[in-house]
Amino acid sequence: MIKSKNFPYVEDDILLDKITSEDIKKEHVDTLNDKEYLKYSQQRFYKHTKESINKYICSQNKLGNYFLKAVVKHNHVGNIGIKINRFDKIANLSILIFKNYCASGFGKRIFKCSLNLCYKIKYIEKIEAGTYANNKAMIALMKSSKMKKDGIRKSHHVFQGKRVDCVYFSIFK
Repeated sequence: MIKSKNFPYVEDDILLDKITSEDIKKEHVDTLNDKEYLKYSQQRFYKHTKESINKYICSQNKLGNYFLKAVVKHNHVGNIGIKINRFDKIANLSILIFKNYCASGFGKRIFKCSLNLCYKIKYIEKIEAGTYANNKAMIALMKSSKMKKDGIRKSHHVFQGKRVDCVYFSIFK
């Protein structure tokens, strides 16, 4: 478990901290409801509200996972999910940069900051992330973070009516 003393986690001008219901703003809800922007995310299949996001935060906390806000220069620019598998000593990372901050370069920096936070969890040995095989931006992000291709789940997702693979990347501490 990441201890409370690790929060907020600060690296350069990036702050990662536990998200609260007060942190959920219209921009967050609007980004999650933009099906084109989230075309590589399973979130595109759901209708999101402030209440549904708050329920998700509570459910992740109960499971011992982390749903964090990413703040750069006092702006909440996105969120990080860290799902913990204590049995296999694996942390699974997910990232969402809000639409207004897309192509800002924040995603790469926040993802690397998140990796560094995971390195501080003593029992975690492996950090992984996955995406649709045609999500070139996320694949480039994982590669730039020195993650290596770890596996493929064949025809795992449906993208615009066609089946696509899910690719996983990982890094060991």
